[in-house]
Amino acid sequence: MNRLFFAVTILLLLCSACGNRRIGSRLKQAEELIAADRLDSALSIIESIDSTAIPDDEDRAHYYMLNTRLLYCLYKPVTDTAQIRWAANYYSTHDKDKIRLANTYYYLGMLELEKNNTVEAARHLKKAEEAALLTKDLNLKHKIYDALSTLNFRTDNFSLALRYANMTLDCARKTGNNLWLAYSYNHLACIHEQIGNTDSAWSYIQKCVPFTHALNDKERSMIYNMLGDFYLRRGDYDMAINHIGQAYEITPHAQTCNLLAGIYSSRGDRQKARELWKQALDSASREVRSQILDTIATHYYAHGKSDSAYIVVRKLMALRDSLSKERETVAINEIQLKYDHQADKRHYDKLLIRALYI
Repeated sequence: MNRLFFAVTILLLLCSACGNRRIGSRLKQAEELIAADRLDSALSIIESIDSTAIPDDEDRAHYYMLNTRLLYCLYKPVTDTAQIRWAANYYSTHDKDKIRLANTYYYLGMLELEKNNTVEAARHLKKAEEAALLTKDLNLKHKIYDALSTLNFRTDNFSLALRYANMTLDCARKTGNNLWLAYSYNHLACIHEQIGNTDSAWSYIQKCVPFTHALNDKERSMIYNMLGDFYLRRGDYDMAINHIGQAYEITPHAQTCNLLAGIYSSRGDRQKARELWKQALDSASREVRSQILDTIATHYYAHGKSDSAYIVVRKLMALRDSLSKERETVAINEIQLKYDHQADKRHYDKLLIRALYI
């Protein structure tokens, strides 16, 4: 009987070790898919893993980091940052993997930036930068520098925004990534324009143009939108319509329609603006629809149409309330399903122990 018990114990330990290796292997596969920009495939792997059944802390930290990273990159709501904070605590205390540590702090920072918690965002992004400096990963450094430049631009720290924008550009040049180069030049143009260096701003925006021919349709549309937005902020509506119109011809995205509608509204062509806003609202996700309604209400109010603005604001508030309740429902469902699963697992464990005893 003792020998049988010993054999069963060894067998269970071996099965557990094999299970751990399988989880680790699947997590690495998901990470490779993310690096190859195959986000949906990576998410399928992550969703197939039961987070409550991961016994190893290193695998759990890796799972939490990848799960949050995928939700963020796929524009899905991250209702709870407890997972990514747990991963950050694990990586910072175990000092094993600087790349994962930097990624963890980067996504923590970006989530705080989304909520406009700029102080917390800065703290996490600086920790991400500190960890990334100990690696040779240019992709990692590029996105952290870009985030720090954006953060400083939003908080009017233009000297730091410029410093990090140049560091972002350096990474883009070293990798030869055309999309990164176009984005870097555009961002530098925005910073120089903000601090009054109009000649430098114009020089950098012109550097974006040659890259439009080297990009695919999706990337080219994004660059045309950026160029159009640059001219829009300068009040050059003709050039703005020219570039955003080119983006519209490639792919009439909801956000592109929204930008064009805003221009036509500002120029007094209300009919064209209404047509474009309708097209934008028909194709937009619920989150983007909220941004579009906000733009419409602002334009109505600016042109003295307070009654129309009020109607749109009522729709906007109802939509935002609906989105808020939806996120809360998802979070509550996740909590309940997690506890249900744990209860089922405890029941299964009891049955297994009884079976082994018998």
